[in-house]
Amino acid sequence: MIQGFISYSHADTEFATRLAEALPGVGITPWIDRDGIQGGARWSTAIQDALDAAEVLILVLSPDAMASTNVEDEWQYALDQGIPVVPVRYRPTKVHFQLGRLQYVDFHDQPFDAAIPVLVAGVRSAIGAANGAEGEDAAPAVTPVALPSAPRHNLPHPTTALVGRETALADLAVALTEHRIVTLTGAGGSGKTRLALQAATDGLDDFADGAWFADLSALEDDAQVAGAVALAVGLRESGAQGMRDVLLEHVASRALLLVLDNCEHVVAGVAALAEDLLRAAPNARVLATSREPLRIHGERVMPVPPLSLPDPADAADPARVADHAAVRLFTDRAREVKPGFELDESNALDVVQLVRRLDGIPLAIELAAARVRMMAPSAILQRLDQRFKLLTGGSRTAHGRQRTLEGAVDWSHDLLEPAERQVFRRLAVFRGGWTLEDAEVVAADDSLESWEVLDLLAGLVDKSLVEVEERATGQRYRYLETIRHYAAQKLDDSPDVEDTVRRHVACVVAHVQNHATEQGRAEVDELIRWAADEHENIRAAFRRSAESGDAASGRALAEGLGWAFYARGLLAEGRELLEGVLAIPGAADGSKDHAVVLFHLGTLANHQGDHASARHLMEEAMGIFAALGDDDKVARVQINLGITEILCGELVAAQERLESARAVMGDTYTILSNLGMVAERSGESELAIERFKAALELARSGGKAWEIGHAAGNLGSLLRLAGRLSEARALLEESLAAKRGLDAAPMMVFALTHLGHVAIDEEAVDEAFAHLAEATRLANTIGEPAHLVELAYAAARLARLVSSAEHVAELLGAGDQLRQGLGTPESAANVGERERVEGWARAQRGESDYEADYARGARAGLVTVESAMTAMAELSATGSDYGPNTQAR
Repeated sequence: MIQGFISYSHADTEFATRLAEALPGVGITPWIDRDGIQGGARWSTAIQDALDAAEVLILVLSPDAMASTNVEDEWQYALDQGIPVVPVRYRPTKVHFQLGRLQYVDFHDQPFDAAIPVLVAGVRSAIGAANGAEGEDAAPAVTPVALPSAPRHNLPHPTTALVGRETALADLAVALTEHRIVTLTGAGGSGKTRLALQAATDGLDDFADGAWFADLSALEDDAQVAGAVALAVGLRESGAQGMRDVLLEHVASRALLLVLDNCEHVVAGVAALAEDLLRAAPNARVLATSREPLRIHGERVMPVPPLSLPDPADAADPARVADHAAVRLFTDRAREVKPGFELDESNALDVVQLVRRLDGIPLAIELAAARVRMMAPSAILQRLDQRFKLLTGGSRTAHGRQRTLEGAVDWSHDLLEPAERQVFRRLAVFRGGWTLEDAEVVAADDSLESWEVLDLLAGLVDKSLVEVEERATGQRYRYLETIRHYAAQKLDDSPDVEDTVRRHVACVVAHVQNHATEQGRAEVDELIRWAADEHENIRAAFRRSAESGDAASGRALAEGLGWAFYARGLLAEGRELLEGVLAIPGAADGSKDHAVVLFHLGTLANHQGDHASARHLMEEAMGIFAALGDDDKVARVQINLGITEILCGELVAAQERLESARAVMGDTYTILSNLGMVAERSGESELAIERFKAALELARSGGKAWEIGHAAGNLGSLLRLAGRLSEARALLEESLAAKRGLDAAPMMVFALTHLGHVAIDEEAVDEAFAHLAEATRLANTIGEPAHLVELAYAAARLARLVSSAEHVAELLGAGDQLRQGLGTPESAANVGERERVEGWARAQRGESDYEADYARGARAGLVTVESAMTAMAELSATGSDYGPNTQAR
């Protein structure tokens, strides 16, 4: 008899009891705690003794079991001791990442009695593998294939060293091991963000799935929190799912650290999301920075202390005070603006008194140190006597610390010249930063010339009121969040506010219009790059247009940016903002501009798989264009309606629409590409290749990276099906390179998926894993569900080489379910290849088993990108010892 141990949650007692009663009849003696352990006991000698005596742990999988710390203690102990663990899938649930690679026995989708023999076989196989057995009881000998490592963090790289936080860092590291949510609290500028980033960087190896930083400072309301955090971890849309659900599914099985920064202005939204995250993801940790606690269950609040301060009595000896953190910070920052600055007998007492009067708050010290360029420490200290009365009040607690920092900023503001103050408050209109050129436009008016802004902005940088960021697209400027709030209040209280807001909206509109050609179509390459940098300002401009009833600006933004929302994968956000434009009184007036907004809304709906809405929106737009006699715009709408018909399998109608547009516009890249799609889906591969080649020639002649990448990808995917692998690889790599340059996720997924197909054709399994793994990660960043269909089919082809026929059938079922849900028929060009894979799986499994496997996959459906990621992880676990299937072409 095999000695077993059954691990289960209290909610699963009935099933576990039934299992315990059935196992002795099939050669397994089960130990179960229902009779010998007192209820509620977390651990006991009896449990440990039973585990030590067990040859196998049978783990009853359910949501309750995965949430139970008692159950986790048992299976974790078994893994640590080398005791085989055999999961039993009793109820559908997400599992801990350490269990994700174990082969489970499914009691959910088959009768209990039928599953018992499968469990016995799994137990014997697991025990054989653990004992190094060979033969029928041994587990398959495989060597795991490592997927290319995904980026494990997005933590910003600080430009200066962290000063004086050794004790705080050590305490925070301990807190993060003992608590699932830790909130750093303190006044603005107390160093919460810098401390959090250093702790996350130092502890990166403690989180298998990395650390992810979300700056919430640009948010305007609680509803934006989930979307901002999802964007920070690389997510955007997943079909019709909301961003909150996408985020929760993504983190559910991951061991990661989320750093949520600047939470105070959206504290209710952060608190609600944090609770949901911690419930959904048992292995996640949250590190928040906020001026006030989140006040949720399990939160460990850690006030960030001031930097250590020296005793003035020690100032006579500069060496005795130099190592105190507040003095070190002041000295380091002073040297940045005045390289020859030294702490000596002439200034040591002034510096000590200065940092003490600043309460050891880092931002206040840095603001003071920035003035060393023009003032001696003694002069700065004299200014504190006049402007920092709140620093010595000492009668308030947390609120007083906030007032202390406000005093520091107020003091710095009072030192500014009148023109500097104007620029300081006007720049608060920006969200997420700005460029010098935009500052010159928005901060200038009749009283201030644009050429003056450069020097005034440089002065604000020198005074540490503005930070400089170096990006690949150029230099940008931003406020620290506390400074921005202070400046925004100054703006709100000034007569400048309405004109400044109006100039900001006009500035964004001007950028959009400057990216347009004489035909009125946005230059996609430049627009995508610009929109990525200016995302927060774009969103603010849309909302300010709606709030002020500025229909003209709203429609101008929608017309220029509709395509960019698609290219960047922001389908749901794009629809929301464009629908907001149409809600502005007077915007839906039957004009050309109104029709253009409808056209872009239809495009976004189309790529979300909402074909019914897409048809309605585009037909309405076409009616307006036709009434206005704009044949060119009618033709453009015809093209998009043709795309809808292609996606819905209405190929004859699509051909007619595209030819109608062709009669007006001639041969364009877009028309030829979509005519190629019609031919491909109709099974006319040679005609499709001819049209794709012509489209690529036009794209190359125009020099637009977006069009080149799209056309090269289309042609490469079709040449691959024709067996012309070297040509296909070159084209797909060209497509991928073009899209990487634009950070255009949708077409990157397409190119990577089809490069995966090429590698599968060449039986380059490691390369195929690399491409498909990256494609699945990127698919998390877009909201175009059609990409999941092709990923599922590619994974099925790979499974044929390295996994099992059962796995192939499940993936085919999942892909078909997704495709049918979109209403998209199978492309004729792909039918033969798919039939070969399906035929192989049917032959291996037999009709009955194949249909059961297929149905199981269809029920799972890969309804989110996360499911596709799980499928890839299961494939990788099959290993690089590929076995006999590798040659089964």
